[in-house]
This record gives sequence, structure tokens and C-alpha cells, in this order.
Amino acid sequence: MKHLALTLFAFLASTLPSMAGSIRFGELDDNYVAALAVIMVFGLPVFIVALVLYFAYKNKQAKYKLASEALAAGKEIPQELFKGNVKKENDETLTKGIKNVFLGIGLGVFLWVLTYEQGIAAIGFLIFCVGLGQVVTAYVTRPKENNTHTEHPSNTDIDKQ
Repeated sequence: MKHLALTLFAFLASTLPSMAGSIRFGELDDNYVAALAVIMVFGLPVFIVALVLYFAYKNKQAKYKLASEALAAGKEIPQELFKGNVKKENDETLTKGIKNVFLGIGLGVFLWVLTYEQGIAAIGFLIFCVGLGQVVTAYVTRPKENNTHTEHPSNTDIDKQ
């Protein structure tokens, strides 16, 4: 990442002085437009991914700091701090899957009515299958609930006392 930034800086430092005297409003050389387009197309997604990873790292570091402070104070670390909420994630997957199922059906019908071609309507079927997979995944990975009920003592237990 550091080398990429240095290379980009060297490129800009070498081209900007020669470019400054020749640019007039509304006139750009095709090479400069192409270079700017390449930088934007490849640089912007890399920057966004780097930003997301940075904030995820900072969030994880904040959790570790909170846990170390809790240990230093002699308190227990809550298990929920490092475990994600499985039920919430499962519900989100189920919701997203249902949305994709109906989006696929709607898109398939729309494209079929619009173009009268089954090949184009297969795009909707693809999204339908993705949604169906998400729904199945949500049902298969749902957390199991404990159904242990406290049983009342039977009459024979009362008779023994």
C-alpha cells in the first residue's frame, strides 16, 4: 500500500509540472483523462475497502481494550462481547433471503413480459435461487432452543414422602 502511494505520488509529481503550462479550460489530453480514469476506477474501491478494514480493526481493538480494562478491574468479561448475536444474524439472513426470492420472481416475470425471451428472464431465476439458498441457510443454521421444562413431581414421588 505504501509503495502504491509512493508510485502514485511520483507519477503525479512528474506529470503535473508539464501539465500545468499546457492545460486550458476545456482541453485535456487523452492520456491524462485515461490516467485519471484508471486511478479513479482502481483507486477508489481500494480506498473504500481500506477504510472499511481500518474501522473494523479499530472496533476490534476497542473491544480488546474494554476486555483488558474489565480484567484489570477484576470483573468478568461478558461472553457477548466477542460473540456475534447468532439469532439476529440468522434473522437478517432469512429476511434477505425472502426479499431475494420475491425480487427474483418479480424480475423474472418483468423481464419475460418485457422481452418475451426466457433467456433474459433467467436472470430473475438466478436471483430467486440465491434467495432460496439464503432461506435454506437461515433455517439450517438457526440456533436450537432448549425445550427443557421443569417437570412437576409425579404423584408417586409425593406418596413416598
